[in-house]
Amino acid sequence: ALRTPDDRAAEALVSTSDELAYWKVDMQHGSGSPQGMLVVLKVAARPTTKMSEYRIPPELDYKEGQGFVDLLHPKRMAMVVRKGDVLSLLVPDWLPEAHVALFTPNGYAEYDDGSDWMVCTGAELPPLPQTMCEKRTERLVLTWGGFSAVGLLVVLVLACNARSIIYISVVREPTRPACPVGAADREAPKHVFTASIEHSIPGRGVKVSAGGLGKVEEQMLREHPQGTLSLAHPMFGDVDYGPLDEFMDFEIFVDGKEHKVKVYTMESEVNQIKRVWYLLRHELFTERSKRAPYPSPMTKIRNLRYFSLWNQCVAYLLHELQPDVYHCMDYHAAMAPLYFSKDTKIPTILVLHNADYMGIVETDFINDRFWKPVSALRRLSLVFNLKQATIRRYAMFEGRFNMLKAGVAYIREVQAGHGVCAVSANYAAELQRERSLF
Repeated sequence: ALRTPDDRAAEALVSTSDELAYWKVDMQHGSGSPQGMLVVLKVAARPTTKMSEYRIPPELDYKEGQGFVDLLHPKRMAMVVRKGDVLSLLVPDWLPEAHVALFTPNGYAEYDDGSDWMVCTGAELPPLPQTMCEKRTERLVLTWGGFSAVGLLVVLVLACNARSIIYISVVREPTRPACPVGAADREAPKHVFTASIEHSIPGRGVKVSAGGLGKVEEQMLREHPQGTLSLAHPMFGDVDYGPLDEFMDFEIFVDGKEHKVKVYTMESEVNQIKRVWYLLRHELFTERSKRAPYPSPMTKIRNLRYFSLWNQCVAYLLHELQPDVYHCMDYHAAMAPLYFSKDTKIPTILVLHNADYMGIVETDFINDRFWKPVSALRRLSLVFNLKQATIRRYAMFEGRFNMLKAGVAYIREVQAGHGVCAVSANYAAELQRERSLF
């Protein structure tokens, strides 16, 4: 039943009329079920433009910043906030006129097979009944015949224009972020992790720079907020890094083969900033020269393997170090979050320094003798060690492989778009005006 005698009425700190809200509390919950869920039933004449806020019962142990997901509308998120001694759940605005919302903590929900909604982890539901339309398929013979004729016509047109490239894209109006931002004070991150190909190590005479990104990294080493700043960089063969400590070894799969990566480390402190470098050694990294730090062109399969190895290494270090924030600069390591496990929840910010370079690959021009016999997605899946569905969902934009789009899409989905920013307000406005990706 939707209501039980053990449910608690939800005290609304901020809400609108014409609604019923209550907490479903299960103090005997197991490891795979939520301790509490918020149920909101609303009937209104028009959509609300105000956030709602409900006091959390004292028997529920949730921490500030804990995210809740709406099972019926997974893109809608709520957040636990604290004001003094009061712990409450902040529910987003712009909800439909009449709706039912079931908010459960992140980590206790999963998508139901073949649907757009979610269910509690481990729930076993019977399959949906077959509709009348599905039972009486004989009425659709003429419709399917028409679709088949159109499909055959499209195939013939493409066959006659085999050397042409057709891009199909859907342009949508921007929507407001669905994730609420709490008014409570937030704790500054104590450990920030960043990864860049350009790098410098003061005191060692190490400087690998190709432009503005290298200068920004040098400034960050001097002026970063106090705390721990971890920096991951590939090692270059013509650079003397001096004595280093061995940190760890691990294996990464690239293009179907296992690659062993060795990680060295060193650290120093300045202005109460603890700077820890993690330097990655591998043949694909050491063959590069500091005069040409970035692999080019992107159509060479070896260069795609380079970026696959680099992004997987960054993801591995993020999993091991568990920083408070992952600071990603431009497209070079923007695919790293795609390798996070379901249990890895690391807030990510993507700072755009030069979004003219997005890591775009025209798959028709890939220089690889094994490319043509297989589909583009399947080949990219093998190189980057990702499922084809993941690449199609996160890394394809306007018909082309796009590494920057992976970071943007991940932040939009997981963080409701909060975390994509540019180096200045003017540059951010320019990107929104001229780049459809943003």
